[in-house]
Amino acid sequence: MTKNFQRMKKTVLLIFLIFLTNCKDTSQSADSQSVLDYLNGNIGNVEICLKDQEFRFPDVIVAPKYNGKGLAQLDALVIAGLLHETEETVSDADIAPKYIYHYKRHHQMERKTFYLTDLGLKFYRTNKNVGYFCYGRPEDIKIEQLNPAKNGQGELILNTTFSYHIKINPEATWISNSWIQREFPQVNQISKRQTARQQFIKINKNSIKPVPSGIVNNRYW
Repeated sequence: MTKNFQRMKKTVLLIFLIFLTNCKDTSQSADSQSVLDYLNGNIGNVEICLKDQEFRFPDVIVAPKYNGKGLAQLDALVIAGLLHETEETVSDADIAPKYIYHYKRHHQMERKTFYLTDLGLKFYRTNKNVGYFCYGRPEDIKIEQLNPAKNGQGELILNTTFSYHIKINPEATWISNSWIQREFPQVNQISKRQTARQQFIKINKNSIKPVPSGIVNNRYW
């Protein structure tokens, strides 16, 4: 009698544990689907852009202040046809005070001014006075990992890692320019699957919202 009772007790406990595990798996599966639905429904307008440098045009460059990576990237954009430039030799008197302060010992300098071409205008986007050249959009989104945890306010946070492919704009042929690929190394990885992280707040069983500082709140990646 006692042995039978012990076996029954173990069986009930095992069934209970299996039930809890299934409930947890079902809940996480539902959360993953909610996150996936949100991502698929809300990042259709997101664009993938060159973001090594933030651009503002027309952009005036005075050498020798800008003779490093920033100028090399601008030159690459000129070669790719997104920008055109004018160049002139100027004296201290023609240069804004902020340049004279740093380079007052140089009596003559080269001033380059970069302008958007018609091609550049097609791919140039601005957000809060900062510009980017965009070439694709995310697609084929998959949830790679989802870890729920409560924050200090008792809210359930879904810490999510997701992946996606980049669908290249067929008109953005400039992305394959060798100068662009050299000065913006990120474009050499666009054929590979990309990963990103985002936190979501679970409001109720069927509703979530992204944490404001997350990537999905940005128009440009």
